[in-house]
Amino acid sequence: MLIYPTVNGLEMYSSRQTDIRTETDTELLSELSQGKVENVRQNISAVQKELSDKQAESQKQAEKKELLDKLDKGELSYRNLFKNVYIMGDSLVDGIKVYNILNSNNLITQVSASLFHLNDNVDKMVRMNPEILILHYGLNHVEDVPQQPANFIGFYTKIVTGIKAKLPDTRIIISGIFPVDTDKARDKNYKRIDDYNDAIKEMCNELGVEYLDNTAAFSNADAYYEADGIHLKVDFYEKCWFRYIVAEKEIYR
Repeated sequence: MLIYPTVNGLEMYSSRQTDIRTETDTELLSELSQGKVENVRQNISAVQKELSDKQAESQKQAEKKELLDKLDKGELSYRNLFKNVYIMGDSLVDGIKVYNILNSNNLITQVSASLFHLNDNVDKMVRMNPEILILHYGLNHVEDVPQQPANFIGFYTKIVTGIKAKLPDTRIIISGIFPVDTDKARDKNYKRIDDYNDAIKEMCNELGVEYLDNTAAFSNADAYYEADGIHLKVDFYEKCWFRYIVAEKEIYR
């Protein structure tokens, strides 16, 4: 004899299946909802961060403009602004000392200086414990015909590595070699400056220090060269180079 389910039994079975589907759908909707909420939260956070970054950048640019305006108007001196900036280098930066633009105590420079000058004065600079250190060396190596960028960079790398170890909190900025006025300075070796600067830039990337590309600073510098086409007049440092450093490297922050 066959026994068939009763109508009530079918109703109970059907009701139970509906409950199971409803519970499953609810859980699924809940999970989807939570996921959407989390996505919304992440989107809001991303938008808030973007707005915050834009506000910070806008404030930074406003500070920079205000500072540069003060420098241009003579309301602020580089001597005061660069009180925690120390410079080491050859005759191209020795002019800063000659013209008395910055405090002489912040300068370790010498005419015809090579990397041996830097190497010999590392301990002196370490005792000064600068907040920011700018190095400019290389022109006298470019003039040395047998010298090659690889030899120069090998020695430079060794010295800068030692400085980093002794001054871990110092911000190190290595300047590219200043370009020369080739109409006045006709030595063919000066054509090697770009090769040396490429090597210096690569060294900076490898060592994790900052490279200062001076190209923009010299964009209108023709009138500032001395008769030899190499060295620079006093106005160059304040109107071009220092101003460029402030804008490019944000020394004021």
